[in-house]
Amino acid sequence: LATFAGLAPAGAPLPADPTADYLTEATAGVEALASDVGALLDRRDSLRAEQLDLPRYQDTLSKLLPIVPASARAADNVFAGVLVGRQHQWVLDALTDELLRITGGQGETASKPIDGDFLAMILVFPRALAGEVEALLGQKDLTRLRLPDNIERDRPDDALLAIQRRLAAIPDALNAVEAELRLLAQRWQPRLQLWHGILRGRLAERQVLNRLGETDQTFVLVGWAPEADEPRLTAALAEAGTNAVVSSLPQSPALMADAPVLLQNPAPARPFESLTKLLNLPRYDGLDPTILMALFLPLFFGMILGDAGYGLVLLLLCVWGLRRFKAPGTTRNMIIVLAIGSGWSIVFGLLYGELFGTLGEHLGLHALWLERGSAEQVQALLLFAIAVGVVHVVLGLLLGLYAAVRARSRGHTLERGGILVGLIGLFLIVAVLVELLPPGLMSPAYVLLLLGIVMLGASQGWLGILLGPIEFLGV
Repeated sequence: LATFAGLAPAGAPLPADPTADYLTEATAGVEALASDVGALLDRRDSLRAEQLDLPRYQDTLSKLLPIVPASARAADNVFAGVLVGRQHQWVLDALTDELLRITGGQGETASKPIDGDFLAMILVFPRALAGEVEALLGQKDLTRLRLPDNIERDRPDDALLAIQRRLAAIPDALNAVEAELRLLAQRWQPRLQLWHGILRGRLAERQVLNRLGETDQTFVLVGWAPEADEPRLTAALAEAGTNAVVSSLPQSPALMADAPVLLQNPAPARPFESLTKLLNLPRYDGLDPTILMALFLPLFFGMILGDAGYGLVLLLLCVWGLRRFKAPGTTRNMIIVLAIGSGWSIVFGLLYGELFGTLGEHLGLHALWLERGSAEQVQALLLFAIAVGVVHVVLGLLLGLYAAVRARSRGHTLERGGILVGLIGLFLIVAVLVELLPPGLMSPAYVLLLLGIVMLGASQGWLGILLGPIEFLGV
């Protein structure tokens, strides 16, 4: 119903009230409509496929027509076409010999290069020997140039004309199919919209039955509402003229485990909630990653793009998009996210000294901090990227460890803690090897690395003896 109800724009008047047997009517109506619409859609797909395929046949026949033997136009002759790779010219020679043998010298062939790597051959032979020639072609490993079933095949000239006529007729046929679809939509739309609305309402009613209890005198409905909206809910029930009593239930851990999640973030971070909602929403005892996403995503975007010119172009496009899409929603939120990222791109473009690539250098723009395109700055750029990655990973592990401790999850605590301890040990080992730290710290670093791997393995039980080191290598 949702699919069919969208066949035409809204606006048609709805019937007054549904009949009592609306479900039977809706089922029968959709089955009848599905048959008609399915046939029309199949017809439309077939026409569109023809519109794509026939030009290829037209192109091939147009190239072969100049070399077609005159005998192909005789009423008692027919033709066939084959295609082989250019390196298999000998196959066509052998095929010509076989054709002459079967037809007693009455057959003719002509070949021509097609698309550079292929050779096409036209075979002309008496209609009476068509069965024997078809049997011959069936024995060979050849690509046949087969025309569609609805195209005249007796003479190449007629086939080409038939293809041209068919291509000219397809647009009108497509328009006729679209007109029939629109007519069906206009005829059925009122009933479809009505049935769709009724059934959605009935489904919504059934979904709340498990939250509804009743006695002889009253009923109880359990649900969720934002805490700030409780006064509005009470006022709405009072306006409805009911003697309803709204009571807030104690927020026990078991009850909150099933509570729907409502994200609440500062205004600058709210556009990023659209990205957070693409993932599993955090539980109430977990951490909302929206603010972290608002901090790091635009920053990383700016670091990667890092060009003041491209950032400015993207920012101008975002300004246009914000004027174009004024209604709150996912589209506007994504434009705001891109706008913030483009701002950081301008900042890093100035730090890198990049304006539309190397154009800034020719205009006298110099890097304020790090010239990203310079071979002399490769080491500094690499260290910067590693430092940012380390901060990002460690911060994620710390937050994961905090969430695991709050949730009292032993396995997750050991896993996050083990990775964190192991990484600290690994960083210390690298720092000692590059002589940033004294050699005396090498032993404690090995201890921390081993301890981290053991903790990581312990989080996975007995299999952790094998999986612990493998998991750490993956990290």
